[in-house]
Amino acid sequence: MQPLASRTADSKGPIWDEISALDAAEGDTGLASDLLVGLVTGLPEDLCRLRMLLACGQFGDLDEWIDRIIAHAEICGALALQAALLQLGVQARARNVCRAAIALIAVAEEMSRLRTVVAARARMPPVLVGAVCPG
Repeated sequence: MQPLASRTADSKGPIWDEISALDAAEGDTGLASDLLVGLVTGLPEDLCRLRMLLACGQFGDLDEWIDRIIAHAEICGALALQAALLQLGVQARARNVCRAAIALIAVAEEMSRLRTVVAARARMPPVLVGAVCPG
């Protein structure tokens, strides 16, 4: 496995921050990388859950799920995803369905960006945006 590295793309800001990830892993590059891969592996399910909760208007549950993902993203140094989730949380707490839907699109894009960067190392399929939720 390649060492964890900071990556950026376009003007959207850093996808992840190596220093934050290594600090959370107490300098253990392997652990930091494993935590990031763990986050990325769960993103398709997370996105489906976020979409379902928003569609059902379950704002309290949506806010809790957002907080759970934010905590994992923070540990991994996934700054762009964390920022997009924070915006989604603001709209969910305001119960603004239209703006929350727009914010969820941004979350999906950041999930896809993160997954694409990690996919090369971890050999995961990079497709996420537009993924079909089971059920």
